[in-house]
Amino acid sequence: MTEFSHPIPVADIGRNVRHHRIAMTVAEAAHVAKRLGVDEVRSLSAALTVAKRRGAVIVAGTFAAEIVQVCVVSLEPFVNPLAGEIDEIYKEPDDKAPAGEVAIDMDTPEPLEGDTLDLGELVVQYLALEIDSHPRAPNADLNDLEAPTVDGVDPTHPFAGLAKLQQKP
Repeated sequence: MTEFSHPIPVADIGRNVRHHRIAMTVAEAAHVAKRLGVDEVRSLSAALTVAKRRGAVIVAGTFAAEIVQVCVVSLEPFVNPLAGEIDEIYKEPDDKAPAGEVAIDMDTPEPLEGDTLDLGELVVQYLALEIDSHPRAPNADLNDLEAPTVDGVDPTHPFAGLAKLQQKP
């Protein structure tokens, strides 16, 4: 079971497109935030379609989220809205496939394992891909930062630390 679990039975997926709208609860948000390494997940929702075509399960749709991250410039928390598209293909394992090494490329469908497909887990995985590992708040500007001068040494000089050492007896 994942932090944001919304399983659907694979047996219920047919040729007719089924629409699924899922949204995160407050209880799920804390667990997802911890998993993703962000301060907070304020919201996460998705609108997805699921259908079976030519032996494959196709999941498509969009998601939207609001997460709180710490700005790498100001070190202040800020709300970061994220959104993205989901386009995933799952295929049942082929019993006739040879054992051993398998070549995987970007067009290789994900294996469909078990009797359920967890739409919530899929959405969290796509959200994780959208998170900036070095987030910068929209109003953060490196030019606004001022480093303090120490003993008259300009801190913006690349050798400011060495100059400070030279001044010691």
